[in-house]
Amino acid sequence: MRLTLALIATPITISLLDDHPPIGRGDVVEIQGPASSGKTHLLYHLLLSCILPPAKSSDHTSSSPANQGTSAIIYDLDFSFDILQFRRLLVKRISCLFPTFGVAEHARLVQASFRRLHIFRPRSQSQLAASLKYLASYHTSRMQENEIGFLAVDSISTFYWPERPPGGANAPLRARESEE
Repeated sequence: MRLTLALIATPITISLLDDHPPIGRGDVVEIQGPASSGKTHLLYHLLLSCILPPAKSSDHTSSSPANQGTSAIIYDLDFSFDILQFRRLLVKRISCLFPTFGVAEHARLVQASFRRLHIFRPRSQSQLAASLKYLASYHTSRMQENEIGFLAVDSISTFYWPERPPGGANAPLRARESEE
């Protein structure tokens, strides 16, 4: 299973990666590993880092934290994104980042954060290509108040085997050669 991430906006820093430079604007990162190695959990935390407002916003002197953060887009090609698990992590992270906020403000932050998360579930390579082609239009019409801070494709290899021609990519060439 592969997970490909494309970052578009602000750098994301993860404490376990402190010895490495932050992931920056325009970087493409591929995460590979065996099953149950934490790839999806890492994805959830990267998404949270994008859609949540920075903790420094908790001082009430700037605009509301609910109005900050950037949008995140995930193409869930294998339909494995667990929205309930993601919500649990979101609630926990908000409680840690904004401990002085009350229940109502925490609920408002959860709701505002979810408005910045956009999940697409294309069923074929052509649907994926079309949705990527029209992503700019979608952004303009549906989320114009936030820039896209993160784009993830999980898992990029989902359509490889089902849509691969029988006999491999060179099958038509080999068929022509055998006819001659």
